[in-house]
Amino acid sequence: PYTIFVPNDAAFANLTPEEVQLLNNDASQQQAVLQYHVVMGEQFSWGLHDGQILHTSNGHLLRVYKSGENVYVNGAKVLTTDLEAQNAVIHVIDTVMDIPVGTIYAVARGPKYSLNTFADYLDKTHLNRPLDTEGSTNYTVFAPSDEAFANLSPLVLQHISSSARYLTELVTYHIHRGTLHLKSLDRNGTISTLDGRHTISVTVDSDVHLNRVAELEETDIDCDNG
Repeated sequence: PYTIFVPNDAAFANLTPEEVQLLNNDASQQQAVLQYHVVMGEQFSWGLHDGQILHTSNGHLLRVYKSGENVYVNGAKVLTTDLEAQNAVIHVIDTVMDIPVGTIYAVARGPKYSLNTFADYLDKTHLNRPLDTEGSTNYTVFAPSDEAFANLSPLVLQHISSSARYLTELVTYHIHRGTLHLKSLDRNGTISTLDGRHTISVTVDSDVHLNRVAELEETDIDCDNG
């Protein structure tokens, strides 16, 4: 038996023209997207719990979140539950879920999100290795963009460049062990970091702010290790 998270028509209508073209013209991509929405075994709504990890038919992971009466899978809201079909249970969701696009380090090194400075710092602190490894440990990274680093004063940038210890503390402070999607940041609280000595505060008002100053520009970029 299977569990299938089926995006509704509105979810597909919200895809960009480029995403639609890729799905229509690339059979392997189409198959990968479909398989990413299929989980082995029947998972009824009453058995889903907050933080639960589901394994997709093509070897990736999905995370379940519960917020009040609402259920989310990664960033997709479950709209209708427990539609029983032959050999499967169907849940209708409001989003076409993105397939992981490589490891965290691969995404940071890629051209899409302008994270080259952060990737350089991962290299210098040797954190590129765990963040480029698929295994039992997943991470959440709050990665400052190149623009964010460019906005720092010359004195701060010099301190980052001249102190290996400070650089390590800075980078590890932006990494959380475990997977956190945006739906889990729906309340005030704190997030543990690899730094160990310091946490990140989460403040939720009209938006989500980290340490009351940082805003999330891009969220829920799913990777093979976080």
